[in-house]
Amino acid sequence: MNIDEFKRYKTRVFKKVEKKTIIFNDINIFPYPNTSNIYQINFKEFYKSDTFKFTGDKTLVVELDEHNKIRILTEK
Repeated sequence: MNIDEFKRYKTRVFKKVEKKTIIFNDINIFPYPNTSNIYQINFKEFYKSDTFKFTGDKTLVVELDEHNKIRILTEK
């Protein structure tokens, strides 16, 4: 899905009024090659809600902006 579809999907998921359990394990953070403010984060995620369940590996590429806020660039 493209970025706009992904944003709508994530907004819909997190707006649901339901109990969510999210657990992260085995977190590894690596500087992205040839950059000073981009990082790759690998981890195992356990996500469970009333309507959805996911267990598996995740990879995020994130950017740290000038205000120390993180912006997700990609999620796999």
